[in-house]
Amino acid sequence: MSLEPEHLARELLGWPERMISGSKSGYRERHPNRLPIFNANVCLADQKLWHGDLDLTTDEPKLIALANKLGRAVFVLWEGDGRFENAEKPLVEEAIYCAFPEGHGLFDRQIARRGSDGVLRRVPPKPTRTHLVTPDNWDGSRRPKLLRFWQLELVHSGNNERINHLLYIGEQDHKRRSPRLILGIFRSTQEKRSLTIELTWYPTRREHLSSPRPQRTARFCPASRKWQGFGLV
Repeated sequence: MSLEPEHLARELLGWPERMISGSKSGYRERHPNRLPIFNANVCLADQKLWHGDLDLTTDEPKLIALANKLGRAVFVLWEGDGRFENAEKPLVEEAIYCAFPEGHGLFDRQIARRGSDGVLRRVPPKPTRTHLVTPDNWDGSRRPKLLRFWQLELVHSGNNERINHLLYIGEQDHKRRSPRLILGIFRSTQEKRSLTIELTWYPTRREHLSSPRPQRTARFCPASRKWQGFGLV
């Protein structure tokens, strides 16, 4: 008498909720090239068979054997695609691996690759290089999130009588609250030309809903060689 699909899956893959390691990060560190799928779901197109930890590097032959014995394709899903709200109808179209009865498997090439020995391996993450972005090398196409600490703004008046350059230090949020520091260069292009340099510092990150945010401002006019300092506390 043939075994039920769930029993056959248990015979080949082990007991449901199997754990291959007590630490996911530790397993990845010990086996950096393997392809573990923690809390995976193993399903047919219309039925969930098994769930637990898999390592596709070593467990692929078992999945192919399962598909061969059942005569049907066997799918491996991420945890959320076959549990919780998707427990009754797993999202097999989102499968990261599929074993076929004929003896081969398809896999998500974003996370897996097949080595020269025919074994599935993890796709190594792309190397990351931390680099400082400056106005000279920023083309607008990329901007490291961790280093997104400044923003440039160029403001022209309607008739180009004034041209203002503003440098914001400290990222502004979606509410456009002021950053920590603002350096402004204000130029007048009228007959009587002028240049003013202004530095504004906000010493606190607190929100002030009923009153203006504390600030310190220093202003310098090169023509008069005078500094002006004022602030709001």
